[in-house]
Amino acid sequence: MNYNDDREYFNRNQGYANPNERMRTVVNDPRRYDTQMTQQESFEPTVIGKGARVVGTIEVSGDLIIQGEVQGDISCQNKLTIAGVIEGNISACDIDLDNAILNGDLTCTGDLHLSETATIAGNCEAMNVVCGGRIKGDVVAAESATFEEKAALVGNLSARDIEIQKGAVLQGSVNIRQDVYFDTEK
Repeated sequence: MNYNDDREYFNRNQGYANPNERMRTVVNDPRRYDTQMTQQESFEPTVIGKGARVVGTIEVSGDLIIQGEVQGDISCQNKLTIAGVIEGNISACDIDLDNAILNGDLTCTGDLHLSETATIAGNCEAMNVVCGGRIKGDVVAAESATFEEKAALVGNLSARDIEIQKGAVLQGSVNIRQDVYFDTEK
């Protein structure tokens, strides 16, 4: 059998009339690009680097890292890491603030972590809060709130479980949300 016979046999069994048709099918296969896009969205974060200044709304379906300045609202469906200055409201799954300043409200469906060098001037809602920095506004944690030794909160705190380490400062009311039953009958 010669080369042309092998090619004919292969093409007949694969359903392609000629070798170029097979190549066009492979190159134009939309699944090939969908896989690449899915990998890019799940592994490569969007980065706004130091020195960058963005004015306007930002919406990202993957992870987002902000090291510069943003003036506008931010919506991130995965993890948001901030080491810059934000003037606007934030909504994300998990949020990590390190050496960051936020002037606006924050909504987090997962965990919120503030390092000692992070500051928030606005209300915060999250599943779990670990605060080492400063917050001026109300904090609502659906599950737990932990305030480390150098943390400061000026505002009301509401959570199911609260841990306040020695040295932390809280100025405002504290509400631990748990069911309490009293038996008043004797």
